[in-house]
Amino acid sequence: MGLLLLGAAASLAAASPLPVVTELAPGYGPSTGGTSVTIRGTNLAGATAVEFGSTDAASFEVNSETEITAVSPAGQGIVSVTVAAPAGTSSESAAGFFSYAPIVKTIQPNHGPKAGGTQVTITGFNFTGATAVRFAGREAPGLIPHSTELRLHP
Repeated sequence: MGLLLLGAAASLAAASPLPVVTELAPGYGPSTGGTSVTIRGTNLAGATAVEFGSTDAASFEVNSETEITAVSPAGQGIVSVTVAAPAGTSSESAAGFFSYAPIVKTIQPNHGPKAGGTQVTITGFNFTGATAVRFAGREAPGLIPHSTELRLHP
């Protein structure tokens, strides 16, 4: 009888659904880490770990079956965020990527003379520490960086 119960317990564990990540908010943060990220999805209640790429989250808290709050670790580039649970680890999904890289949202104006000389404002995220901006491979002069805006004053 005991062997039958062990087999039934193993079947139940194997039949548990894997966690699924459907949204990250925000989906970006600085390379130093420390961003509070809300992870939404399904089957998240039993989470045992959250990873940003191959690095464990600095911390995480399971809020519900459909939501986790995690703090991003230090990192670089664009990484997949996965959630591990007793049933296994979530698969990579398009909705589950976190960017440590700069993200450009707008460039104003988006045109100018070939000779240059146009003042340009670039808005986006993760610009802290920017040291250069290039247009067609040529470094633009007069960079004034901010975390969400770059101003170029020729």
